[in-house]
Amino acid sequence: YFVIASTILSFILMKVRLCLTIDVDPDLRKMQEWLLRNAFNRAALSVVLVFVSNHMELLWSPFTCLHRDDGKSVMLNAQDISCNHEDERYFFIRNLAVAGWSTLSLVYAVLLWSMYKSYFWQVGPRIRPMVPGYVAAVESAAAG
Repeated sequence: YFVIASTILSFILMKVRLCLTIDVDPDLRKMQEWLLRNAFNRAALSVVLVFVSNHMELLWSPFTCLHRDDGKSVMLNAQDISCNHEDERYFFIRNLAVAGWSTLSLVYAVLLWSMYKSYFWQVGPRIRPMVPGYVAAVESAAAG
């Protein structure tokens, strides 16, 4: 989380610095903002792709229940919590996991949308004065 917070903080500080510079050519300012936005998109997506695997196992834990001989189902990772919707702790953990999987699905949906948009952005003979943020995000996702 420190990496995410420091990335966002550095983006905000650089954006403020760009806003405070008064005597800059408007075209140069536009180019600097574009480069900053693309760098932030690449860094944010790289952080998400690197750290998402750590959270996927935790998000899966409410759905892996162990069936005991006495007929009760308990969570495999926390065996004092029963896999029953009447248990408040399980209900909260399950809802949190569903929200996490929804967020993860949204991130990957945005990545797929970016790949789709990037493909059609590069097709065809036209002048491209700037590279959109979604192209930078796809580039960082595809880089080894």
